[in-house]
Amino acid sequence: MAVRVGDRVGITYLAATCGECELCRSGRERYCARQLNSGYSVQGALASLAVVRTQYLAKIPDALNAAEAAPICCAGWTAYSAVRESGLAPGQLLGIFGMGGLGHLAQQYAATRGLRVAAVDISEEKLRMSSDLGAEITVPAENAARVLQKQHGGVDAAIVLTPAPSAIEQAFRSVKRTGSLVLAGWRAPDSNCPSSILCSKASSVRGSFLGTRQDLEDALQLAASGKVKPHVETHPLELAPALLGPIAARRADGPRGDRVLIR
Repeated sequence: MAVRVGDRVGITYLAATCGECELCRSGRERYCARQLNSGYSVQGALASLAVVRTQYLAKIPDALNAAEAAPICCAGWTAYSAVRESGLAPGQLLGIFGMGGLGHLAQQYAATRGLRVAAVDISEEKLRMSSDLGAEITVPAENAARVLQKQHGGVDAAIVLTPAPSAIEQAFRSVKRTGSLVLAGWRAPDSNCPSSILCSKASSVRGSFLGTRQDLEDALQLAASGKVKPHVETHPLELAPALLGPIAARRADGPRGDRVLIR
């Protein structure tokens, strides 16, 4: 992407790739084994200035403000791709497990594709938020698979946006026969997805990581159009240590789906 002085750009997690391997040459560079990642293997952008390569900068639409563009460059990109990779057609039912920063965006992206949504979370507050966003079904996480199967006939596909092993198992069991499960939550220990059920239902299970360059452009354009609106908070940069410290402490006890944007 050609970048000029004065362009509004977003820094993504995918900082750089080798550009030479089979994956890079076939448009699947996000799976490059030699990739660099912002804030992980190279310096991130939680600063007033940042030095980045132009390779994976995102061009921000003029109609999208910085506070709402920032989460689209990571959470929105991931959520949009996971919804697309579910492979569902308009009118089919998508189960979304984890209604935090990624989940509330996934629900909105699903709506732009004409999908019905069954939202699952441990938090009653997040389920109310999902209902306000238009979810057809909201289900508490405990025994979600049983409720979805018994009361709604199961979901056509499910995406898991939390690393909680219990969410993966419930999502797996909620899917109809021949349905698909897309995993986009990181760092989960082994979960219980019995091979007997996988075979007897002819289900497919796949992982999803970020998305294509076109996915990122589409995700940003939908946000710029107002069809997708991230829920964000803004705080001065100097408050970052005070804000991020408690979030890190809570995550040590388990995923919470916190979302805080520093400006």
